[in-house]
Amino acid sequence: MRDDLPIWLHNFDSEQFLKDVEHHLVVALQPIVEAGTGAVVAHEALMRGFDDLGFPNPGALLEGAAERKRLFEVDCCVVAKAMAARARLREIESGSLFLNLDGRNLEHWRSLRTFLELRCDQLGLGPHDICIELSEAHQPLEP
Repeated sequence: MRDDLPIWLHNFDSEQFLKDVEHHLVVALQPIVEAGTGAVVAHEALMRGFDDLGFPNPGALLEGAAERKRLFEVDCCVVAKAMAARARLREIESGSLFLNLDGRNLEHWRSLRTFLELRCDQLGLGPHDICIELSEAHQPLEP
């Protein structure tokens, strides 16, 4: 994003970006199965549609969101779509939902927690249904 643009144009770009993400981004649920039985024990949420938005991979999309200061909103969009997809699964094939979150959003952990709790309540999911994995690309804590 160009820094020499007026603030209103930055805001327009940012709002349009979020609308495009909401429209084009899709979440696929990849089953995780128990090797011995073949039973589905969980699903990992995978981002799809980033190429329709002009990004070569999910990491580039998240970088674009961070540049526009919309990373939290994009992560929440992905989480909402993943949780809705998980809620639509039949009980026998459901299992836990593994979500990858960008570690740069941990500064908003209270808002993220509230968002997750509200979505779980709306979709009939419990805390035991969700497993959060922080992206290895942006670890907020030093080892």
